[in-house]
Amino acid sequence: MRKIKNGFTLIELLIVVAIIGILAAIAVPNFLNAQIRAKVSRAQADLRAVASAVAMYTIDRGAPPPHTHPELGDSTVGYIRYNLTTPVAYLSTGLLPDPFVRQNDPDRVENSEQYYTYHNMPWYVDKGTFPKELLNFYGTWRSCSYGPDMTYYNGSYGARIYHSSNGLISEGNIWTCQNNPNVTTTPKGVD
Repeated sequence: MRKIKNGFTLIELLIVVAIIGILAAIAVPNFLNAQIRAKVSRAQADLRAVASAVAMYTIDRGAPPPHTHPELGDSTVGYIRYNLTTPVAYLSTGLLPDPFVRQNDPDRVENSEQYYTYHNMPWYVDKGTFPKELLNFYGTWRSCSYGPDMTYYNGSYGARIYHSSNGLISEGNIWTCQNNPNVTTTPKGVD
């Protein structure tokens, strides 16, 4: 009688390796897409929280909060001010990290660009920085996430809007504002 060897042949091993490679080729892109979808959902939820906090602040104070960064001084614009957290806690922190910004990027951390941006629109329009059409479109404030393209300024006044229908990693920012909790179109005349 012949002795039967226990083990796999070379062809059987190659077939198993090929199957594992095919499964990995399918699974990795799906995993990466799931991460992006999760970050988009998180950014939208955080921006809804910002919208609620700004609305409560506006009701209490009669105007939207200014857009400064407490750690960089009052001259820095584009961030949610600390007074959304003190003395009344409209938000637990005014510095919500944007999930689309690499938190360990030294350029972004040094410039404090790792947070959601926030703009008090009347301030910009009154200073002549933004056209009046933006005030009419957004209302008294707007806030945004960098979006999956990880670029803030990608259109006139940062007005490009992210749409997942253009591809999961399409260009544009995820916006919320006083007049629309989910901005889906760009202001007319400022593109």
